[in-house]
Amino acid sequence: MKVYEAVILAAGVGSRLKEYIGETPKPIVRVGGIPLICYSIASLLDIGVNKFHIVVNPFNKDSIEEVLVDTDLNFELIVNNSPERGNGYSLMIGMERVQGQYFYLSMSDHIYSYGIHRMMLNSEFADVVIAVDSKPILINVEEATKVFVDNYNVVNIGKKLKKYTHVDTGLFIISMNLYPYFLRLMEDREVLELSDMIRSAVQDNYNVTIFDVSGSAWMDIDTMEDIRRAESMREYLLSSLHTNLGHILKLFE
Repeated sequence: MKVYEAVILAAGVGSRLKEYIGETPKPIVRVGGIPLICYSIASLLDIGVNKFHIVVNPFNKDSIEEVLVDTDLNFELIVNNSPERGNGYSLMIGMERVQGQYFYLSMSDHIYSYGIHRMMLNSEFADVVIAVDSKPILINVEEATKVFVDNYNVVNIGKKLKKYTHVDTGLFIISMNLYPYFLRLMEDREVLELSDMIRSAVQDNYNVTIFDVSGSAWMDIDTMEDIRRAESMREYLLSSLHTNLGHILKLFE
């Protein structure tokens, strides 16, 4: 599946890291010498994405723009003035700007190895494809969004699931066919989380499938402990990145 646009969610306030990073916006905290948001951008550039819709908040917009403005990246920053309304609300703001039929959705605070995005190119078309991991090794599963899967179809998703088969890696391919449906959900809710939107889509018989990337390295950076772990594994993480991806990352150093 060839997809050329991406929405990146960077409107969160990073409250769990506030004690350690102060006023530095989480997406530009340097991990291994590179701003955190640049890992997901570089991975997507490496597989042919050429347009980035980055949803930010009023407080981190200028800092993120400063990191990206001197690159050749084709990007736009879309300000979410109400980040307290949830990451689903940020998604909707980003979807408004997508022009193609499909787009990648990525979190700004995840680090992915080369293989994950490349494997996603083999995904079959669906309303939503979620990259999931049945055996995560670098994250705290208790903090992760869980996914219950039956024969590659998503049955349920959420942080508090007691019965689950995989965890969500924070990488998706989403069809714009869902935009009117998500809009209706947003009309009824003040706070809208991504997992709630996907769960509702499953319940209403949209085609929500998974691509299992188990065995690939990826990290969700939520705490100072996560940053320390990523720093300690810097050589391993970088060695798992494709040569082209390593070259792209150097643009952001």
